[in-house]
Amino acid sequence: MDQLFSLVQSALIVAFLFAVVYAMVLDFNTARIPNWLTVPVALGFLPTALLAGLTPREIFAEHYGTGVLVLLGGALLFA
Repeated sequence: MDQLFSLVQSALIVAFLFAVVYAMVLDFNTARIPNWLTVPVALGFLPTALLAGLTPREIFAEHYGTGVLVLLGGALLFA
């Protein structure tokens, strides 16, 4: 059972990293990240962070909170 958990944990981390690197390459080459890619990255962070040992407070208050603040800051710059 422990090996199965380790395998699932590794697979989730690799899938999340692949999505982030793919978004980075697209952004570098085209200066655009498609919307269909941002949702899996944002949602994929949650199980990956939980498996990595982050607490729910760290995940939501610090990581997602920082993302929301950066999004709002960017929206204010273009308003």
